[in-house]
Formats: sequence, C-alpha cells, structure tokens
Amino acid sequence: MTTGLYNASWYIQSASELLRYPGTILLCKMILVALLLPLIYVNNRYLGRRIVRLAREERVDKLKQLRKWSKLLSVANLSLMIVILLLAVILQLPS
Repeated sequence: MTTGLYNASWYIQSASELLRYPGTILLCKMILVALLLPLIYVNNRYLGRRIVRLAREERVDKLKQLRKWSKLLSVANLSLMIVILLLAVILQLPS
C-alpha cells in the first residue's frame, strides 16, 4: 500500500486528477485494495480460527457451512487481486 501511495505521485498532482484518466484507474485500484484488506482479515482471522475450533470439536455441519463461506471469500479475494493486478498493468500502458 505504501508503494501505491508513492506511485500515485507519478500519476496525480492533486486530488482532482483522480477523476480523470489515469487517475480514475488509480482510484479504482485504491478502492479495490481498501475492500480487499478487510476481506482477507475476516477470512484469515475470523473464519480461519472458527474452522480450526469447529474441526477440533468435530462439529461437521457447522464446519461445512463455514468452509463454504471461506471458499467464497477466497474466490472474492482472488478475483479482487486479479482485477487490481490488471489495473496496475493498465496504469503502465502509455496513455
């Protein structure tokens, strides 16, 4: 995220430039990163710990349900990462 802030100085000189290309691409990327971080946190810290606890307690029904949610969050995380990567590539293309 720190490198993103540094790289932003290459593309924008003021906040108003976030509303013009390539600033819009950068703004979208920043929003997606801001969405990605809490999703990763929830999946790792909350669901991960609960999955481990339910596995120890052998609560199979709850475990299956929680694993399904964890898989969905993992797919969402991966999808966001791919889009963020594509936006980063687009920022490198000549305008």
